[in-house]
Amino acid sequence: MLPLAAPGMQHVAFASYRSRRARSVAEFLAVYLSVWLAAITIIDLPIQGALRTDRILTFIVVFAAAAAWQLMPLKRRALLRCHRTPAIAARGWRADLSCMRFGASLGLSCVASCWLLMAAATEAGDLWAMALIFVLQFSERFGSPTRVPASGPLIALLGLLVLAAHSAA
Repeated sequence: MLPLAAPGMQHVAFASYRSRRARSVAEFLAVYLSVWLAAITIIDLPIQGALRTDRILTFIVVFAAAAAWQLMPLKRRALLRCHRTPAIAARGWRADLSCMRFGASLGLSCVASCWLLMAAATEAGDLWAMALIFVLQFSERFGSPTRVPASGPLIALLGLLVLAAHSAA
């Protein structure tokens, strides 16, 4: 998820004085990554519990939910929030707070946008499937935020391909 935070890091770096630029980016990243680590832990627990019961059913449910989530208006709004760039204070504790607040805000928006895609990537367990999901996330993050996504059917197709590959193995 770190490459998807590059615009946020760039915004924090350019909005900060040169003398505190590294500190500001570090504060932003520390909070952003903390939000993602917490989210991944919360997302992964139910999946690991479900995997103990029926792996194929869990796989189908996760990929179907990810495909459906891509078409939801809530996902669209979360993706639009990922493009926000708030003002960053210039110095002092307000600058520290604004960098951390932006890291939390962007992290929460990105989690809200991509949580089911991350669950699908975790469930797939294949490097090529994870890479394709990342390419999809990258195109959503750096493409036009107002474009209607066609990624729901792509995620469903990817799920079918991964399921077929696992069944053949």
